[in-house]
Amino acid sequence: SQETQQETVKAFSDERAITARLIDVKKEIYRFPAVAVDCMALSSRVIPTTVWRTIEEMESKQVISPNNAHHLMVLASISAELRLRTYIANGGQKENLSAMAPMETQHGQ
Repeated sequence: SQETQQETVKAFSDERAITARLIDVKKEIYRFPAVAVDCMALSSRVIPTTVWRTIEEMESKQVISPNNAHHLMVLASISAELRLRTYIANGGQKENLSAMAPMETQHGQ
């Protein structure tokens, strides 16, 4: 459990500046909430299953408060929605997402 936590912290503690670049959203956004919940569960002797069931189990065992369980559920839901919206926008399971907002271009000027 501790080795997994150390690997996770190392993987997600990249201190690069925010720049206009393509990011690997699968690694950097989609997986983070589930990995964080799994690490919390393992450190509390809760066996992780799905992220939502794991959160419910941690709440029922009073590892986390109902309020924190709600916040984790929202985080996991936002991550899942972002993943689905990215797939829809990209026409499939492509994992790159631009950090820049789309800009209109004018041709011929």
